Amino acid sequence: MLARPTTSINILSLIVTLCCGAVNAQSSNRPRSRQEAHVVSQTETDRRGIKQRKTEADALLVADVFGDFRSAFSSGNYEEAFLSLADKAGHLYDQNQFPAAMQVYRAFSNFADPFTTIDPSDAEEELIRKSTIIKDMSRNYVKFMINTHLVHPDLCRTNDCLNLGWDMTEKIKSRLLRVQLINGALSRLDTQERQTVRNLMDQVKQERIARNKLRLETGNLVSRTDRDANILAMDAEIAKHLPEYTTLASEIASPRKIREVLADDETFLSFVYTNNRRYVYVWKLQRDDSLNSPPKPIKTKMLTEDLFAAVETTRENIVKGAAVADLSEVLGTIYRDVIEPLGLSAHRRLIIAADQNLSALPFDLIPWGNDQKMMDVFDITYVPSATIFYHLRENRHKGIPRAYQLDYAGFGYGGTESGGLIHTETEIENASQFLARKVRLPNATEAGIYRNAADIAKARYLHFATHNYLVEGVDASFYLLFGVGDGEDGRLTSREILSRLRNHAELAVLSSCETAPANDNYSIGQSTQIDPRNARGGYTRYVLSGCVCSYGESFSNLTGAFFAAGSKQLLLTQWRIRDDAKTDIFISRFFRFLSEGKTPTEALKEAKRKMRNQDPVLWAGFILAGD
Repeated sequence: MLARPTTSINILSLIVTLCCGAVNAQSSNRPRSRQEAHVVSQTETDRRGIKQRKTEADALLVADVFGDFRSAFSSGNYEEAFLSLADKAGHLYDQNQFPAAMQVYRAFSNFADPFTTIDPSDAEEELIRKSTIIKDMSRNYVKFMINTHLVHPDLCRTNDCLNLGWDMTEKIKSRLLRVQLINGALSRLDTQERQTVRNLMDQVKQERIARNKLRLETGNLVSRTDRDANILAMDAEIAKHLPEYTTLASEIASPRKIREVLADDETFLSFVYTNNRRYVYVWKLQRDDSLNSPPKPIKTKMLTEDLFAAVETTRENIVKGAAVADLSEVLGTIYRDVIEPLGLSAHRRLIIAADQNLSALPFDLIPWGNDQKMMDVFDITYVPSATIFYHLRENRHKGIPRAYQLDYAGFGYGGTESGGLIHTETEIENASQFLARKVRLPNATEAGIYRNAADIAKARYLHFATHNYLVEGVDASFYLLFGVGDGEDGRLTSREILSRLRNHAELAVLSSCETAPANDNYSIGQSTQIDPRNARGGYTRYVLSGCVCSYGESFSNLTGAFFAAGSKQLLLTQWRIRDDAKTDIFISRFFRFLSEGKTPTEALKEAKRKMRNQDPVLWAGFILAGD
């Protein structure tokens, strides 16, 4: 991180000392004599003077903070500028200078909003670089807003801390997914209209830069500006061509909206990692909450780095063949420190907006009491974020029930870049046997999948059984492997899913290894270059990562691609599934239960019950995402 000025520490120490003296000046509650009243009056005058001096000192301190910001911003080093704000806001927070920290954090959020910093036109490597730069400080921002609500509620009455924290949580969870959604929507436009929208988006980008320069010139770093109306008008114009731009991709769904679409028996849980030595928080929402009340995050008893490590340990042990009993200690700790503080009522549907590696945690296996697991008392589904859930739910409510022309479209591939798969072809054949109207390619090429795009668009269930690989050079992206030929390389990427596999599927099954979690964690201490296009001579600047939290979101790029392409729900895997007959049996049972009229949630729960006495690596890693 950028260096913190030592002069600020001295000023802040002086302010704290003076405040403490003022608070201790009056200690008795007995009736006051006239002489005492005079003394107290003088003390109150002194207190007002101290408060005034404190306000003046705060102003000088904030001016010093913004001075460094102005210098970097004026030089075109925009990333250095907002990083200096985040770093110094964190310093003020550490010194318990909440009013000053609030000013600086509010300015930071205007200049480093994840939805405007991360540009859909950027190359993938640049998206990752930018996301890495802002990942730690955006989480510190959320932590600050939550803590300020707890210890300085008066400050939050004028700053709406909880909703600010909620909005940033949502942006943290979907900044890269937003880019996928926008690019997916753009790919469906014709060439001329696509260029029109790109031009408009570039104009909005330039207008936002101009607004930031205006903020700098006028000193208005937090409040509205004269350019806001222009930006809103441009956004509205883009939305005429691209509705996703202002709904699924830009507007944050408020807690009120989430509560309104929840059923009476549903609980929404949005987890947020803060930083390593800080506790994990959970936003808990239910329909019977007061609609207008702000969300109240629950502080768990587990530190971010401890929960992160517990999830990794659980997954590693399961993949090595551990039995459920072997996981009792780590899962018991997660129950005691994370689940129990949430005060959950049994027999509800839990909708979990996971954060970071929580998409790889099998909540089903967490103990609940009386020898039960959470899978025995809850129906559990996952979502990338509250906003994505809201729009999936709204689309389901508003949409006309679809009359699917096909029940099933399935595509398998047994080949690989390193070694063959044995059971993918039989998995496709066995899964499809229970459904009458179907298209299946047990040994599909990528080109063959595209030739069946029309069938994919009208199928109720989609099924892909193959290998899942990392895109070379891009840590966060995966592709599904199929056969080569007809000009296609056999790599079904998220961009190709978005642009060429538009669908309306009730469910898409991604039966490959680790299709749920994002594989994008950066190690602590890793450096990332800032302002690379504006380097000062040979001087290169970097920011260091100090958190186990990664630059990406909880779910893989494939998840976002299928949601953006139109799928309502996804069956995903949390770890490396085995290429054997038991996986084939599990998937076949799942599709048989679907063919009998069960919902995906019911079908998955029943398939898991049939195998729960076997090692969890065989069944517990299959999860549902979406709505």
